Amino acid sequence: MTDTNLVHVPYKSVVYALTDVMSGQVQLAFSVVPAALPMIKQGRLRLGVTSLTRTPLAPDLETIAETVPGYEMTGWYGLLAAWSCPAVICS
Repeated sequence: MTDTNLVHVPYKSVVYALTDVMSGQVQLAFSVVPAALPMIKQGRLRLGVTSLTRTPLAPDLETIAETVPGYEMTGWYGLLAAWSCPAVICS
């Protein structure tokens, strides 16, 4: 929507990604609000909310859609666990 070129850099944790943003190793990262909020409140990071509406966690943070009309990116969380099927059920 803005003709911005991005290079995906995989991180094992959002903490490492935010550390690299703060140190200037990378220019931006996508993060969940709770992980970045302490650094935002300290003025060490700037955040643009990727949903269409502002987040109740930080209502003063602007959405990207306020600058780039129609922009929206939402994510989801999943819980993954190893499954061990009891012999009674699986046999």
